[in-house]
Amino acid sequence: MDFKHYQIVQIRTSEEDRDLEPHRHVFYELFFFFAGSGTHLIDFKDFDIVPPSIQLVGPHQLHQVKHSKDSQGYVIKIKPTLIASNPYLNNFFNFIQYNQHFKAGVAISTEEANLLKSSYLFLKSYNNDNSDDSIFTILSVLNLYVSILKKHQNLSKRAEKSPNNEQFNQFLELAEQKYQIEKSADYYTQAMNISLNRLNNIVKERTGMTAKKFLINRVLLEAKRLIIHSEKTVKEIAYQLEFLEPAHFSNFFKKHLGMTPSTFRMEFR
Repeated sequence: MDFKHYQIVQIRTSEEDRDLEPHRHVFYELFFFFAGSGTHLIDFKDFDIVPPSIQLVGPHQLHQVKHSKDSQGYVIKIKPTLIASNPYLNNFFNFIQYNQHFKAGVAISTEEANLLKSSYLFLKSYNNDNSDDSIFTILSVLNLYVSILKKHQNLSKRAEKSPNNEQFNQFLELAEQKYQIEKSADYYTQAMNISLNRLNNIVKERTGMTAKKFLINRVLLEAKRLIIHSEKTVKEIAYQLEFLEPAHFSNFFKKHLGMTPSTFRMEFR
């Protein structure tokens, strides 16, 4: 990551740039296409690129862009610390994380595209200098981007202001720290000092899943990312995800996805 707070770049259209393998970053990426076509795979979900359109990729999400040679647009790369510095942006990104109704890729109107194009060109005039003035501008652009992205969502206003959000974020933080080791919901009920029924209600409100199902999906997501993104063997992945035996991991993977890790790797690649 060779930028301090943010970096804005044009969509590249060389054959090499249009044929990248699935990969991930430790920063956010905001894609804006105003010409061209293609698909954008984000954590194993395909979004059609039908300009004008925008897509959001979060830190550590596995993604792959396959766009046409005539594609035009911009990508803004943002460090999570910059998002965290702005309460409005921070609240939004915290809310959409694992939200069952959030769409990472949406088509937008011509008027909205013109607004984004103008704001991106203005931001581009700073030449990625990451100065104080440019930071003010990037935050303004991000607020505009989020406002447009929110407009095209089916997100419940009630859920956005739910009193359970604080406890869900507490669960999410714990799960991100412990999901490889603590795969049972019991650990989280004890750590948060709440009942299993209460925890399930909190997690279901945001994700539509029980706490147990959420943890299973989180392990499966990381497993799929590692299988596709890394060159590690199935055995190495099993131990990284804290399974006692590789066979336990293979059985777990096949039970929930209907195929072995090796078959998944061959089919995806």
